[in-house]
Amino acid sequence: MVTERRFIGTVHPYQSGQTGHSALKRGLAAKASRIKNEVWDPKTRKFLGKTPSHWALCAIFYTVFYTSILVFFGACLAVTFVYYIDKRSPMVYGNAGAIGNNPGLSFRPMPWAKSTMIYFVQGDKQSFAPIIANIRAHLIQYENQNQDGRNYIQCGYGVRPREKVCTFNLDLLGPCIWKEEYGYNDGEPCVILKLNKI
Repeated sequence: MVTERRFIGTVHPYQSGQTGHSALKRGLAAKASRIKNEVWDPKTRKFLGKTPSHWALCAIFYTVFYTSILVFFGACLAVTFVYYIDKRSPMVYGNAGAIGNNPGLSFRPMPWAKSTMIYFVQGDKQSFAPIIANIRAHLIQYENQNQDGRNYIQCGYGVRPREKVCTFNLDLLGPCIWKEEYGYNDGEPCVILKLNKI
């Protein structure tokens, strides 16, 4: 028994005379038109589904929202840095600090970030040039012209005022000076030990 299919409300593609290619083109054109109307609908004057007044309200809301977040964050930073942290002395020192009463020991030169080993070839200035530059950068703050100001005082063996800093005479280093290349050219390198006490 053969049954015949009936197309109700539509036109059979073979009866309409359309080929598959032209039907595909019409479908793509309809999709493009729908997408275009989603972006900008000239009838309702909506852009991406919202009217211009709705977009203006969204812009005002987010501007106020993010501005209030930034103001709150800035106020937190101001309270922390201006009122809570003392610029004249550390918050924690002595036994209450992370290292307690034990000083931390560091050294210079440390010209390489990935290694603490000091290696060079005696007489080869290229091999110890970064080492000399690192020591020089550390000691430049102790040169006489950089130790001039009201906070610097000549210290003896007495108690110094807490707000003052003792000057350091680089001549006390003997042959470990810049003009002698800190002893690296002669194979007698200088290493600076530095005590960090909080």
